[in-house]
Amino acid sequence: MCMACVWLLWELREPPPPIDDAYISLCYARNLVEGHGLVWNVGERVEGFSNLPWTLLFAASLAAGASAESAAHVLSTLAGLATLLPCYDLTRRCLVRTPLAENSTRNPPVVFRGGAFGTG
Repeated sequence: MCMACVWLLWELREPPPPIDDAYISLCYARNLVEGHGLVWNVGERVEGFSNLPWTLLFAASLAAGASAESAAHVLSTLAGLATLLPCYDLTRRCLVRTPLAENSTRNPPVVFRGGAFGTG
């Protein structure tokens, strides 16, 4: 968990160039902020983005004065950090301490509940 936090914070140091869906969302967001609506090309009404909430977050960031690349990088990193808490909770629920662990203070054994991730 700590390593994931360190890695995500390390990612904040230099934004990579936007690719694929991020670039598409940024173009739609830029056009929205410029008053053209959610369009790829001005004048064409074609929905080509795959993630409306993400595109609207980018648009809000652009309207607030952030650069497109910085907004994408910071929002992506924050989303990654926000994912850590549910991952920690899921991991905690899937790992159970054995009865032996209740009486042991050194290196308590942990057992994984294998069926927790079954696809049914």
